[in-house]
Amino acid sequence: MTDISQKTVYFLGAGASNASDFHLPTMGEFFKGANFAGEEYQNLKRFIKDKFPGLPIENLNLEEVVTAIELSMDTFGSFGERSHPYIYGARTEFDTYVNARLKIPEYKPCSLLIKIFDKDKEKPIESVITLNYDLIIENCISARSYKIPGPRDMLGRMDNLLGQPLHSDIRQNFSLPYEEANSRLYLKLHGSIDWFYCPNPDCGFHQQFFPNRNHNIFSSPVRIGDLCRICGSPVVTAIVPPTMYKTFEKFPKMGLLWNLAYHKLNIAEKIVIFGVSFAPSDYYLRWLFKKAITDRKNKPTIINIDSTPQIGDKIKEITGIAPEHFPTLDEYLAKQ
Repeated sequence: MTDISQKTVYFLGAGASNASDFHLPTMGEFFKGANFAGEEYQNLKRFIKDKFPGLPIENLNLEEVVTAIELSMDTFGSFGERSHPYIYGARTEFDTYVNARLKIPEYKPCSLLIKIFDKDKEKPIESVITLNYDLIIENCISARSYKIPGPRDMLGRMDNLLGQPLHSDIRQNFSLPYEEANSRLYLKLHGSIDWFYCPNPDCGFHQQFFPNRNHNIFSSPVRIGDLCRICGSPVVTAIVPPTMYKTFEKFPKMGLLWNLAYHKLNIAEKIVIFGVSFAPSDYYLRWLFKKAITDRKNKPTIINIDSTPQIGDKIKEITGIAPEHFPTLDEYLAKQ
């Protein structure tokens, strides 16, 4: 049994969402040809045909497609050519498609992943970090918000980190207070289908994310393609390519979230990794782990929860630490 004061950070990837009650697709299972048979995704279908010629839709990886779209809309990535208007339509349709594929019952928690927070009553979690765009963990935290004091604050802190609400009169501090940076946090490093932002870098709202889940009687829910109140640009979801190409320029708020993730991993005594593949294309993620763990004198205990034990070899290669392996979350929690 580990000490109750041990700082434990959970780090969740697509494999965790795939193992959930909702069996969400992994990055390589996202696209299905049947979904493109109609007229709904004509621009996205054209983009895929143009950029991935000869490759069946079922063979595409979500992260490859979003990276290709972002590069095609970027001045350098398009090598100085003006992006064709249909590509902007493909970006909007991509948002719609991802939302449809990751849709889960509103506010319904996952009976598997909620066990992380049930265990939290006995062994407090330092923070939860995820690469997933979906809202599974948000639902779990909300479901336990009145039973466990710690998780209740994690969503509120995350929302405060993302930016000042549209209709808020609260003025934010210039710097992040020590107490807030060192509190229990929930961090999403690749964005969320629930977060919207203005892609115009000259707009005052470009520096912030707006969680849709927080709309109230003073603000209507945001929809894909709605116009930014300041500059009129169509707003998009904050879904970040794993290559992180120019990410901190395009999504300035991500710099804060990644720095906080580094801090949490750097002080954690135990890091529980669940369903993270550490793909070579996810260079920044690999660098985050390498730097956060090799920069410290005392090394953490690392747990790898994955049906594929070979992922442990990647973790050892990156961190220098051989993780303890568990095939399932239940088997890991039973040992705690």
